[in-house]
Amino acid sequence: IPNRRDAIQTTIKGLTATTAAFITSTTTLTEPANALKESDYTIGPRGIKYLITQTGSPGKSTKPIRGQTIKTSYTLTLNGFEDDFVLGQFTPNRVKIIDTSKTLLGVDEYFEFVVGIGRVIKGWDVSMLDMVQGERRKIILPPELGYGDKNVGDGKIPKGSALYLEVELVELGKMPEMNDVQVKWLEEHPL
Repeated sequence: IPNRRDAIQTTIKGLTATTAAFITSTTTLTEPANALKESDYTIGPRGIKYLITQTGSPGKSTKPIRGQTIKTSYTLTLNGFEDDFVLGQFTPNRVKIIDTSKTLLGVDEYFEFVVGIGRVIKGWDVSMLDMVQGERRKIILPPELGYGDKNVGDGKIPKGSALYLEVELVELGKMPEMNDVQVKWLEEHPL
């Protein structure tokens, strides 16, 4: 049945050409339309760049103070943010997740720490002290506010790396009651 075979081959060729045209017209190898530029970020203290992606909770406008316990949701990456993936340009060296509070199943195991006393990298401490509960930010930390000139984690974080932190201040703990020794320590150890 040569006519049937010819008809099937013609249909397949037509589908292949149509599919190729569709893929070509809908796929680009450039930045997505919603890609952020460095100029979209605010320059904060010590050269930290940030973009507020979610404003704080209504009625929760208090910023944490040094020594207060806070609860955060975060993802720390190298070479950009997780959602900076550009179609056709992904390589293993592109965006690399270093640490996250999210499990493989997507459950967020919030990270709780005392802010402003060096329990986390300096840029994270400085950034959290400027946020309010419920606020989410994309933060670009310069190397000197991350790990500086140290290779960390067997080279997982190369020295001199800028770090990308997407973080939400989930909850503020109660205000700390500090004695004179603790207050003096904070005064003698500024961030």
